[in-house]
Amino acid sequence: MLLVTACAGSRASSIVQHAAEDSLVCAEVVLSPQDDSYLARGCGRWAVYSCRESHCANLSNLAWRQGEQALNCPRTKLRQTQPRRFEVSGCGKAMSYRCALADDLPECQQISD
Repeated sequence: MLLVTACAGSRASSIVQHAAEDSLVCAEVVLSPQDDSYLARGCGRWAVYSCRESHCANLSNLAWRQGEQALNCPRTKLRQTQPRRFEVSGCGKAMSYRCALADDLPECQQISD
């Protein structure tokens, strides 16, 4: 999980940009606002970040890790179905998650489709 501190107000997109460049290992990252989150794309990869006051978190990475563990599957795929909603699939199974920052901590809850 990537958690970035000091991500507030107008600085949020700048901090997310730098965090995405590092986590996506890509110098050319494009940010697209999605409600209270950012979709970062670059070099064939993507991630969704959400910021609240003093923190930014990579929500897509958290959903993927939780799904991978819950499915007990070494090869999983992650798909964004809506802003802050993700589906993790692999080994013939799938799980859906709704993710957000709660009390400045990232969390993903399993949901039914």
